Amino acid sequence: AAAAAAPDAAESSELSGEDNIPIPPAHQKTKLCNQFLEGRCTRGDDCEMAHSQGELRKVGELRDEAMKRAERRRRKIEKRRRSTVEDGARLPQGQVPLALGDPF
Repeated sequence: AAAAAAPDAAESSELSGEDNIPIPPAHQKTKLCNQFLEGRCTRGDDCEMAHSQGELRKVGELRDEAMKRAERRRRKIEKRRRSTVEDGARLPQGQVPLALGDPF
């Protein structure tokens, strides 16, 4: 079976959703930065290339880690929302809790 194509940058921001966790490109930090090795890289921490052997990652590794962090955070937020509604959190008089998934 053919592997699914990696999402592009626009899809990556959607995948992080409300978590605002940046999802890096699949190839980030998978190769050494030639400009850095020559002393000419001006991107610093924002560079998508590795500046040392210790920064080198397998293709998709940083992306997978970020996706897992975003999912953990989404679950934590969802759990907090559920417990707030279930515990009968105090709401201003006349307001009722929104059902999960209702637009705000």
